[in-house]
Amino acid sequence: MTPELAKRLMDAFYTGERIRAICLPPLPDGILPSYIHVLDAFTQLSKTRENVRVSDISTFLDLPRPGVTRTLQAMEKKGLIQKERSSSDARIVNLKLTKQGQLLYQQYVEEQFTSISSTLSSVSDEDVTQLIRTVTRIRDALMNKPATR
Repeated sequence: MTPELAKRLMDAFYTGERIRAICLPPLPDGILPSYIHVLDAFTQLSKTRENVRVSDISTFLDLPRPGVTRTLQAMEKKGLIQKERSSSDARIVNLKLTKQGQLLYQQYVEEQFTSISSTLSSVSDEDVTQLIRTVTRIRDALMNKPATR
């Protein structure tokens, strides 16, 4: 890849970030985009397991556990999730969405992505899938790159 093509790639990522910001509605005061990301991960995980723990979300999102823990603590203070100790093992803490968390998920994930999918109906699933695959490969290549000074 030439340096010029690398620059165009980074410009495309910048454009993608702007598109993302334009397409998603403003969040309520005190609600961070990371909360929505975690709500979505929780919902996806809860489709296949009875209990969801911090480690499950950390693994699912491929994020360090301490950061996920901090995000979940902030979400708990906002009333979006509840933590419940396992009845069989007090060391295990399971997560539950509150009504407020469920509502936020519905408004900012279900409704928004239904709307976006409708707006993008002229773009083929194949094209979108290829873009996702390519961006993921680029992310993986860049994240595995040795640190430079």
